[in-house]
Amino acid sequence: MPRSGETIYLDVPEAFKILSSLNDPVHFYILSKLPSSPQEAVRLAPNCKVAYNASVIGTNMYRRVEEGKADWIIFDIRNPTFKRAPSPFKPAPHQDMIQVFLRLNESLQARYEYLFQYEKNKWEPVFDENKKIEVALSMLKYLLT
Repeated sequence: MPRSGETIYLDVPEAFKILSSLNDPVHFYILSKLPSSPQEAVRLAPNCKVAYNASVIGTNMYRRVEEGKADWIIFDIRNPTFKRAPSPFKPAPHQDMIQVFLRLNESLQARYEYLFQYEKNKWEPVFDENKKIEVALSMLKYLLT
């Protein structure tokens, strides 16, 4: 099991561009069982027994990392398991993924409530039922095509 001071390598989807800068702070939770969804993972986080303050110490936002040092590897974040990393470590990232090296710092003492909006906002226009628009008969054919 990873400990403070160790480094974890993982590939994350490009949608996680927030992990693009060195020293970006990260809360890293190690859950005892695989949650059924990201929403369940967020719900379980406040009661998680093992969690760390972590920071991004390496990333490939601008070019591929050919070789790095890591203590642990997570090969697939959809089915995350820790494997010891070989030394030297030569990652082979999947397409459309960002290579990330995280340094686990001190244990995360506080627990946080993460408030994400999972449902997509659907905008629907509001029509004014009281206002009428008059259209000339000659323009009607454009509105009906």
